[in-house]
Amino acid sequence: KSGGLHGLVVYNTHLWSQERATRFANCITNFALAAMANPTMDLMEVPLAPEEELRNVLAWGNHGIRPELYPDCLQAFATQLEVSADRTAIIHGKEMVTYREFGN
Repeated sequence: KSGGLHGLVVYNTHLWSQERATRFANCITNFALAAMANPTMDLMEVPLAPEEELRNVLAWGNHGIRPELYPDCLQAFATQLEVSADRTAIIHGKEMVTYREFGN
């Protein structure tokens, strides 16, 4: 479709199954849709997985506790954004977005 967002997941079949690659692609799609629905949302607040996927993860772990990101992980991500601020984060057609632009 014209104006849509398209992507391709290339993966090593010795490391990932098609099911795992599909789950990964679904998480990226969920992230992109949530970010587009609320462009002013802080990057750290954008959900990485749909609720159903989070429920599956909790069921597999059999502990019923919703996993939270530790502040150290968030700080590491923020630091990486600073270190790579002017490097290309996303390429779509002829458009490129830096980490700085993506983080804002």
